[in-house]
Amino acid sequence: MGTQDIGRWDLVVRSTHWLVAIGFVLNRFIDEPGETVHVWIGWSIAALVVLRLLWGLLPVSGPARLNQFFPWPKAILAHLQELRARKPHTELGHNPLAGAIIWCFWLGMLGMAGTGWAIDNTDIEIMGELHETLANILTVLVVLHLLALVVMSWWTRFNYLKTMKPEFHSKKAKPE
Repeated sequence: MGTQDIGRWDLVVRSTHWLVAIGFVLNRFIDEPGETVHVWIGWSIAALVVLRLLWGLLPVSGPARLNQFFPWPKAILAHLQELRARKPHTELGHNPLAGAIIWCFWLGMLGMAGTGWAIDNTDIEIMGELHETLANILTVLVVLHLLALVVMSWWTRFNYLKTMKPEFHSKKAKPE
């Protein structure tokens, strides 16, 4: 089964995914913590995560609905059995393991925004350390996410990246 058979994620999902990814890389590796740009990027990431979560509550979001990929233990075990058989997850939507890491990303990003706010607006000293710890955990999760994308695409012989590929041009209608 080819990737085109399952389609691609909708524009809201793809846009929030890539904008959050870009923002995370900028805040983690390029700009200086505490600077105005760092703060604005952080709040933008939090807003994008909230937008994605709200989108996931709407019926029109289809496979992006939050209840479609909540990582229930029974579903994770069933998915692990499928992986042992090298069976790809060919439905547009997250498999249970991917769903678990996505929930960790969202909660971690919101936690980063909250601790970032607390650093600037409270005297709670542990917030800086917690903020940095969350950044380190999320960095590890990003690396695991990328490794899983490569390994799972190889293991199942299915290109998962195409479902999230950005589209930079509009498709022109073919002449009849």
